[in-house]
Amino acid sequence: MEQLNSKTPVQRVIGKVKTIDIWSWPVWVKIVVPVGSAVMIALFVLLFTGKFKFAGNLITDFTIGEGMSRVPSVINYSTGIAQDMLDGAKLSSIISGREISDNVPVNMVLRQSPSAGEVAEEGSTVELYVSSVAELEVEEGVMPDVSYYTEQEALEALEAIGVVVSVEEEFSSDVAEGLVIRADVGYGSPLAAGDKVTLYISKGSDPATNENDGSFKLNRNSLNLFVG
Repeated sequence: MEQLNSKTPVQRVIGKVKTIDIWSWPVWVKIVVPVGSAVMIALFVLLFTGKFKFAGNLITDFTIGEGMSRVPSVINYSTGIAQDMLDGAKLSSIISGREISDNVPVNMVLRQSPSAGEVAEEGSTVELYVSSVAELEVEEGVMPDVSYYTEQEALEALEAIGVVVSVEEEFSSDVAEGLVIRADVGYGSPLAAGDKVTLYISKGSDPATNENDGSFKLNRNSLNLFVG
């Protein structure tokens, strides 16, 4: 450092980098390096050609196991697509209500439980929560979308425009108890004060059906979920 910062001339130092002389390596090194390189090349070839797959299968079997399924992410999908995806993963689904969101479009899945990536028993039920606006939107002269809202919320929205509402209950394995499954007037159809609308409210899964097909209702306090 002193010589580099010196104002007076200093002696020049010339250095020489010694080249690597592989011929001077020990015999065992000369054998190991080429053999190791050949093995690595062969391994990459087998991986890329699909001949070498046991590692992937081993990991899958270890983390999931027989009779278990990894929960897929269905957020931002419509309820129909979400249910198809869960069916493909051998899982059941139930729409458990609506939640307000500024980010997820209306009528898309906003939240799911269990979360994506968790491992659950095949046949377990995944709860789906559908995105909604701050309040149920009611446009004069048009039937509002009241699906998946509570019975009380739907009644208040329809009665506010003078509609005569009747309620019928029916079993549903897709929609949670107390929520609107559908109405006999389609969403967006003309609707005027005094018109009659029937709301079909879910009263939960049919116990007789559950006993016959061996399915069960999700109890989140007793269901054991395993994270891979």
